[in-house]
Amino acid sequence: MRHETPPPSLRELRDSLEPLYSVWHNKVLRARDTYYRRFHNQIDLPQGVPIHEAATARNLIDNLADQIRTDEPRVSFGAEGTSRKAQEHKELMELWGQRVLEEINQHTVIDVWEQAKHDLLRDSAACIKFLVDMQALPPAPETNGETRQYRQSLAAWRKQRGDTWVYDIRAVDPMQVFVAPGKKRPPRFMLEVQQRLEVEVLADYPEYKTRVQRGYKPRALSLVEGFEYWSEEWYICEVENQRIIEKKNPYR
Repeated sequence: MRHETPPPSLRELRDSLEPLYSVWHNKVLRARDTYYRRFHNQIDLPQGVPIHEAATARNLIDNLADQIRTDEPRVSFGAEGTSRKAQEHKELMELWGQRVLEEINQHTVIDVWEQAKHDLLRDSAACIKFLVDMQALPPAPETNGETRQYRQSLAAWRKQRGDTWVYDIRAVDPMQVFVAPGKKRPPRFMLEVQQRLEVEVLADYPEYKTRVQRGYKPRALSLVEGFEYWSEEWYICEVENQRIIEKKNPYR
């Protein structure tokens, strides 16, 4: 098996991908301007000439979106055989998946399915990002033999673990995602470009050197550019050309 070499710079990787995506990005920006009735970006008219800001594009997309229901998703899991045990496993996994979908709507501020639906109809692409936050799970009780107290602690821990929501699920702007070009499926890598508040970056990554530490003038709120790189082998996080994380993909 050939091992992948991590890219030396995620910003340079983004810059090399932008020419491949520029035509589509321009089409998406034009579609968004039409949807939000920002016609001054599209029509070159002499000063003082009024523009009829038609809502046709927005009505077409919104009316079509209303016909697509996302509030009652269904889960279908393929059985691994025809035995009774395989059928019971199929039904159990479908119940689990259904419960997860219901929990997603309760734990997200923005309905990810509705957002993805509108992104797909307006931009011809949509992206939903799934992460698992293992640090949110409660620590397991220390083993001290098969005592009654340990069994009680273990039962309480299992219940708390089952009630803990560990998924971070959000709809990502498809223009901020760069999929590796080519026919390979799944793609060789995915690159996400982020704009984040510097104070949030520093809270997540204490080793990050702030703009002030790098000689810039202090500002009340500083937005910085960050990148996340995911491939079959690697998970890499980079902020302002600083490599914060470079490790093997934790989902392998």
